[in-house]
Amino acid sequence: MLNRFAAAQLKIERANKHIADLEAIIAPLPDAYTSVVETNAGGGESIKYLAPNIPKLAATIALLTGDAVHNLRVAIEYAYLGAVEKHAPSVLDRYTKFPTGQTRKEVEDALKNRKIDVHCPELFNRIVSNIKPYIDDGHCLVRFIHQLDVSDKHWLLIPLLRTSWVSDIVVQNEKGEIITGESHSIPGEETFFFDFRPGWKVKDKGKITVEVVFNDFDLLKGMPILSDLKDFSKMAHHVVDTLDSI
Repeated sequence: MLNRFAAAQLKIERANKHIADLEAIIAPLPDAYTSVVETNAGGGESIKYLAPNIPKLAATIALLTGDAVHNLRVAIEYAYLGAVEKHAPSVLDRYTKFPTGQTRKEVEDALKNRKIDVHCPELFNRIVSNIKPYIDDGHCLVRFIHQLDVSDKHWLLIPLLRTSWVSDIVVQNEKGEIITGESHSIPGEETFFFDFRPGWKVKDKGKITVEVVFNDFDLLKGMPILSDLKDFSKMAHHVVDTLDSI
């Protein structure tokens, strides 16, 4: 039969599977955009970029993100319950949960309220001094995992697919000169285009860079989802290992 720490590691493995599935969706996103060269109203050429089905992609990414976050949060919870069960079994009940907060004092108070400092000072110290599951001068990722999981229970963690720029555009001007390495920022995530002057010809439509970021979540707003989830996974693994080593 699995103990709680082994179960926690399985939850992290499941989260990593969701993250890998997410990466498999995000990595080819630039290729999902199609582009065509058209004549514009000024007599020059334009590159028109057509976006993929953004709402469908966003929904899939939201589901994978929420599942990954939930598994990481549960992994931390399993490990904490395992540590309490092992070192302070008399305080283990249905109200036992891993504490997070804005400040160290909030976390200390939550642990002291459950008398963890009395029954297992080492567990208390590992959490407040090593894991530091608080935002102010702590390891804020642990707190973010908790907050994201709570948020996902109320509604999907809707991401924002943000196309950032098109690079390596190559054009030929009216003199026949080749201009390489043109880069342009992109105004949004839907269909967009770039106009060039009369006599200018598009030789290469360039490469699109796409980011998938948190749409609206406090300090994480605008942060890349994939790299953050990988950091969350590393942090959850650190928490589980730290609690298991007591």
